[in-house]
Amino acid sequence: MKKKLIKAIFYLLLTITILLPNGDTANAYSFRVYPTHIRIGLLEFFNNRPSITIGNVSISYGNIQEQTVQGKLHSSSGFTVQPHGTQGIRLVASGQTVAVFDHSPQFSDYYGGFMVLGNASFRGAIEFVRSGSNITAVNVISIEEYLFSVVPSEMPPSWSAEALKAQAVAARTYALFHMGNSTHNAQGFDLCDLVHCQRYRGTVNEAASSTAAVMATAGRIALFDGQVINAVYFASSGGMTENSENVWAQALPYLRSVNDPFEHETPLWTRTFTLSEINTLLSRNNRSIGTATNIYVGGNHPSGRVESLVIQGTTGQITLTREEIRTFFAPSSGGVLPSRMFVIESTSPVYVTVFDGMLQHDAPLTGLYSISVDGIPVPINELNASDGINIVTYYSLPPSAAIDRDAIVFSGRGAGHGVGMSQRGAEGLARRGYTYEEILMHFYLGITVESIS
Repeated sequence: MKKKLIKAIFYLLLTITILLPNGDTANAYSFRVYPTHIRIGLLEFFNNRPSITIGNVSISYGNIQEQTVQGKLHSSSGFTVQPHGTQGIRLVASGQTVAVFDHSPQFSDYYGGFMVLGNASFRGAIEFVRSGSNITAVNVISIEEYLFSVVPSEMPPSWSAEALKAQAVAARTYALFHMGNSTHNAQGFDLCDLVHCQRYRGTVNEAASSTAAVMATAGRIALFDGQVINAVYFASSGGMTENSENVWAQALPYLRSVNDPFEHETPLWTRTFTLSEINTLLSRNNRSIGTATNIYVGGNHPSGRVESLVIQGTTGQITLTREEIRTFFAPSSGGVLPSRMFVIESTSPVYVTVFDGMLQHDAPLTGLYSISVDGIPVPINELNASDGINIVTYYSLPPSAAIDRDAIVFSGRGAGHGVGMSQRGAEGLARRGYTYEEILMHFYLGITVESIS
């Protein structure tokens, strides 16, 4: 009865809501009661299946949160779980039904080992939720054991101990922020095992270093004004993080743009498109502007990230903003753009208009020279404005047939949405002696890191 009361208080606290950066509502939490378990939908390999195989030969069933065991089943060949009726499941062993349930209990290894589903193994218990005539596996697990897999899935376990600890606190905080009102709650679980929640792979990738980081920070979370933060994180900032409102909908005081000067091995990237490929992307994104004729950066945020990307066509133009700048390219062979920290280059010939004191002249940028004060001819594409030549305008004006053949090159740095903690930035700070708390407070402004277990 006491445990049920605590659980009820926990979910009551979760009813206090704030607005997420993406515009959805999610539960803020003052965290005076720490939930012991989290429910993870195993969507990568065990989602909406007509049957799922349990490899364990001896299993018990009951409720892992309440530490109750209702029974035990044994089969030397393991079990197959199938839907039964409208809401229940049944267990089959060697072609025979060995148990039928009008709901799904939580199944654990009878001897305290991992639960085996197919070729994967999981700590804690497994429950099976119905989705129509199929079933989805849900891993019911303690939050710290959940992080044993999340941390090395999200950050290389070979990285510095303090960076791994920062990742553990960020991942724990993120999970607690979202578990009360994620889009998965109606499906019967708190979060899923995919990247858009947090990457979770069961026991396969656990590592001693990341497990140590989880245990060293057990129960530690990031708070702002007494509330758990939306501790978003990403791979690489390229030198500066971004304000939340420039990526999603809401300006949050702890998700402000900060310098990230010590980032570890910032990735550099290029993506190349033709206007013909841009036309294909317009079609796949259901955007109609005729035939694409040009694409250019319409503006940049102070962080250097692209604020708007303009695509011109024969019957109109579209302006992409925020994360649509990246996701517009999702249907391409390379997927979304790695980041919005990029410039656009073109191999099309560039023409300039210059004024020589008497007349304006249009000429290609290549092959055009200026005579320096020393009498030396200098290619105009190597000049700066301070070099004395008056460049009135410059523009790209190749023949239309050449546009489709020429490459439009996106040249960028960094990876991810850019808000919150840069993982490569965390590693860079750790290598310079920052503690995990200092790393977190660098990327999440005004927070405190507190123990709530």
